[in-house]
Order: sequence, then structure tokens, then C-alpha cells
Amino acid sequence: MSLIIPPGFAQVVFGFIQDGDPEPMLSTLGVELAEDDSDGSAAPNRMFNTFADNVLGNLSANTGLYFVTVYVGQDGGAPLVYDSTEDSQQGGAGGTPLPPNCAFLVRKRTSLSGRRGRGRMYLPGVPEGLVDPAGNITGSAVTDLQNGLDNWWDELTGVPPGTSAYPPVVLHRSEGAGVEPAPTPILSFQAESKIATQRRRLRP
Repeated sequence: MSLIIPPGFAQVVFGFIQDGDPEPMLSTLGVELAEDDSDGSAAPNRMFNTFADNVLGNLSANTGLYFVTVYVGQDGGAPLVYDSTEDSQQGGAGGTPLPPNCAFLVRKRTSLSGRRGRGRMYLPGVPEGLVDPAGNITGSAVTDLQNGLDNWWDELTGVPPGTSAYPPVVLHRSEGAGVEPAPTPILSFQAESKIATQRRRLRP
């Protein structure tokens, strides 16, 4: 089953690198293209900067956002691919980060239930001092991350007016038969209070 990126939409890939591990860690988000960016060419730098401005400060200073790649859906044929040209930026939180397989879990909330309504992002760079032995993140850190996510969602959806909105969506995979599902709007981002793990990010 392949990911469906319809015309007018894009998949945004955020590439992070943590000190001591040169292989990028990736997080993804689907978006609808802004009205003034119909071909998606402006999206990589805009998405880089809006994430850096609102969310990156919650990640460890040992973790950096190094690139954003955007795959723009086409009416037939492979997606167009654009890369950011911004210089890398480091996170703003002090303290040694947990190993790269540990991450903040951000849920993408939609109006749907079940598998089709689900979405999540794994953000690396969780400062070790913010997590207890059971994997619980301190309340203040969760609140700070949630505030950043709320501000990011506002900016992506055009609040305040005048910003270049890229409304976030959950992109779906082809089911191989019948009408393919359309992207589902994300109504909010939700920061979880316990760390999540991704085994593939812990490499030998």
C-alpha cells in the first residue's frame, strides 16, 4: 500500500540529527499547500521556520533540525520533491538527551476514530532530566511542549490572519480498491506525558 498525496497536498519530512548519531531521524506531517504556494516550492523553508519558531526550543540542544524535504502530490506521476535551504538549528532545552530511540510522542487529533483517524509524530531530543525512571515526562515540560504545538497549529492554519497557512492533515495509504480516502484535517496536536520509543532509531 502506497501513501496517497493528492494534488494540492504534500508530505513534509523533518530531518533531525542528535550528537553522536550522524544518521538522520525523521518525522512526517501531511499538509495542504498554501494559497500562495500552489507548486509547493516555498513549503520546505516555511515549514522549517515555523517548526523551529514554535516547537524546536523544547528539544535538547544536542539535537538539531537539519533539513525539511517536501513531497508534493501530482495528478499522475511521482511527487515533486523540494528541499529546505535554511541552516540547521539546535534545540533550546538544556541537559543530556535520552538515547535516540526515545522521543516525545505527539498525536495528530482528527474527527475520525479507528485506524484511519490516527496519526502521530515522534520528536527526538528528550532531555534526560525531564523524565523519571518510569518514562513519565515532567508536567511543566509537557505543558511547554503543548503550548508550542498549539502555537504551531495556529500558525499552520492561518491564525493570526495574514500568515501563509499550510493546514495539517493525515495522509492515508492506498487500500487498493474503491474510492481512495481523502486527507483528513488535523484538528489539534496533543503532547503525551510519557516518552515513546522507536526501535529503528537505536542503531549499532
